[in-house]
Amino acid sequence: MGKNFTSILSKLGVEVWVLCEDIQFLKEIEASIARIGCDFRMFNSADNLKNTFFGEASKPKLLLIDYPLGDNNGLQVIQDLNAKDLFPAFIAMIAPENENHGLLSLKSGAKNYVIKGKDFNERLPLILQSAIIQIESNLKLGDKVEALEKKQKSLKEQKKKLKAQSLALLAEKKKVEELLGQMLPKTIAKELLQSGTVKLRYFPSVTVLFADIENFSLVVSRFTPLELVKKLETYYNAFEAITKNFGLEKIKTIGDCYMCAGGIPVEDKMSAARVVLAGLHFGKVSEKLKTLTHDYNDNFFSWRIGVHTGGAVAGIIGKDKLSYDVWGDTVNKAHWMEQVSCEGQVNISQECFELVGHFFDCTKRENHITTSHGKFDMYFANRLKPAYSSDAKGLFPNSAFCKSTGLSDRDNFYLDNALLVCD
Repeated sequence: MGKNFTSILSKLGVEVWVLCEDIQFLKEIEASIARIGCDFRMFNSADNLKNTFFGEASKPKLLLIDYPLGDNNGLQVIQDLNAKDLFPAFIAMIAPENENHGLLSLKSGAKNYVIKGKDFNERLPLILQSAIIQIESNLKLGDKVEALEKKQKSLKEQKKKLKAQSLALLAEKKKVEELLGQMLPKTIAKELLQSGTVKLRYFPSVTVLFADIENFSLVVSRFTPLELVKKLETYYNAFEAITKNFGLEKIKTIGDCYMCAGGIPVEDKMSAARVVLAGLHFGKVSEKLKTLTHDYNDNFFSWRIGVHTGGAVAGIIGKDKLSYDVWGDTVNKAHWMEQVSCEGQVNISQECFELVGHFFDCTKRENHITTSHGKFDMYFANRLKPAYSSDAKGLFPNSAFCKSTGLSDRDNFYLDNALLVCD
């Protein structure tokens, strides 16, 4: 056996424990094992080996056990260890005349067996070195399997954490989507989430509504700032409910001015009639609140409403405080319609009237001339025509109106919902 191989065996760390009751034979075995260069221990008592083994079971070892042991045999020692959930690697030494003991040993889990007698001292080192190398290979494989199991466990835990983080991110994303959905139109919020930006778009037919308080500068002095904001909130909550149920978009509030529009962010030429009807319902809300505040001797607001239809650009400008807005001369004309309107009236432009006149009873007004826009033809929208109304006052639309303007029949309840806000 080469020196290099002997050196390798000495580094493997497997200790050979020998159990043999024949003291003279035990010395021969010791001399043979010494040539391998591995660590070893000698035992001539089965009980001594077992008791020692129980105290050092964690250390890798190879048992070389003589099959005949007094009244018992070497396999009984192995069975006693197995009963304690200890399963050491072992090699059996058998007598030449009892080679069947070798087969029994193999069936019991022996790595190999060696026949005592001629050539024993030459064959024993070879058998031992083969078994030791096999044990070391198994130990290394076991270490790799254990490391792999730990890695798999770690990956499983990481996957679990990632899943939890993913669910948390999805929950946060949902919150962001809900928040954006409250701040922006749904299609705009979706575009913003997907691309990080919203393109400005031109819409050929946008109907813009402005609602403003009559003589606000005089009325405001009657309230403290907090009282004023709370009172405005009562109106704006009702206006928002009507706007939403009509399928329109609230654009913004600026002080005492409420602005909404139809035909954005998706082109909708049928929205003009819904915007005008929303204006009538704003007036109804204002009228009811006026009645309520009179009953309680409180101050009330009177609203002017103006509507115009034309082309406009809509989108988001800026990166920090996001707000969906509308720009163009159409917005200016709608605002002017509101300024020249009257208390409790919905003032619509000629362009708007051409789209909605067949739905509403309207009163033509005297022409107004402005320095920036020239002559304006205007109308007061009074009520729905009987052919499109489900009530005598011409406030609630019927199915014909809904079908013609893209308004769902279920939205006929919008006025009740809005007025509940006022109660």
